[in-house]
Amino acid sequence: MSENSDYERPIPSNRLKEALGEASAVLGRAAQDAMFHDLELNGITLSDRPYTLLEMRDALRKVFGHDGTTLLMQRLQKALKEH
Repeated sequence: MSENSDYERPIPSNRLKEALGEASAVLGRAAQDAMFHDLELNGITLSDRPYTLLEMRDALRKVFGHDGTTLLMQRLQKALKEH
């Protein structure tokens, strides 16, 4: 996962939520719900303001650790590019 200016660009929360839902679909609905809840506990509500990929990565690391986050971020970036 490369660190670049794309990681610092704010992305509307509704777009991030949709893309993250798509990227994490392999987890199943219950795990997705738990992930969104854990993100909220870590300050990422995905309803109030834009977030950067850096912010998403940091919050996801608290939930999934380094390896899980790397995979999710790759899938998230792919989902964002498709829309």
